[in-house]
Amino acid sequence: KIACANVLSDLYAMGVTECDNMLMLLGVSTKMTEKERDVVVPLIMRGFKDSALEAGTSVTGGQTVVNPWCTIGGVASTVCQPNEYIV
Repeated sequence: KIACANVLSDLYAMGVTECDNMLMLLGVSTKMTEKERDVVVPLIMRGFKDSALEAGTSVTGGQTVVNPWCTIGGVASTVCQPNEYIV
């Protein structure tokens, strides 16, 4: 949930309060056993998606990769007029 809030905070910091689209970027650690991955990865994904729903948006895609570290992040985007955000 924290990772999703961090992604959304970039929009919020510019005064944009609505998110049209979210992507989740997940790195699954090669150091996890298969059993650990089967338990942990769905929980991470659910937390991110739940946080997006709480913010009034949803995750529409993303990418999952395998690497040495467990990482989570994303992209939040919206379409708005220049007078609708703060620079």
